[in-house]
This record gives sequence, C-alpha cells and structure tokens, in this order.
Amino acid sequence: MFFVSEHLEEMNMGYFEHMFISLHYAFILLLSCIKAFIHAFIPDIYVTSTSECIVEINKELTRHKKNNIENYQNYDKYQNFAS
Repeated sequence: MFFVSEHLEEMNMGYFEHMFISLHYAFILLLSCIKAFIHAFIPDIYVTSTSECIVEINKELTRHKKNNIENYQNYDKYQNFAS
C-alpha cells in the first residue's frame, strides 16, 4: 500500500509505524478513560492513574520528539507538541 501524507512526512514515519504508535496511545487512553470512569464512582480506586497516564504519555511523546527533532520539516508547527 502506498500512502502519501504530509503529516507522516513531517513526522518522518511510515504508515504502519504511525498506525501502531497511534493505536498504542489509543489503547493506553482507553484504559485510562475506563479507570477514570470507575474512579468517578469509587474515589478510593485508581486515585492517581489518570495523572500517571498523562505523565507517561508526555514522556513518550517528548522522547519521540527529541529523537526525531532533526527530521521535522515544520518545527514551528510542533513547538508545543509534547511539551
């Protein structure tokens, strides 16, 4: 499959690499959403899980950004990305 995407080029990623990373974050966020929903009704369960999820995703995005910063074609567009 040949797919051209400006976003994929800017991120220096292939289609499937981007898909797997996006699905990874979707799964993590889904679990976090479920935990937050449960926490809303039972406050003593999953007390810090949402905050921990946000911190971990931010670390991953920041690491990914730092690893690929030289490949960003439109760096100004991504200055606030994962910061």
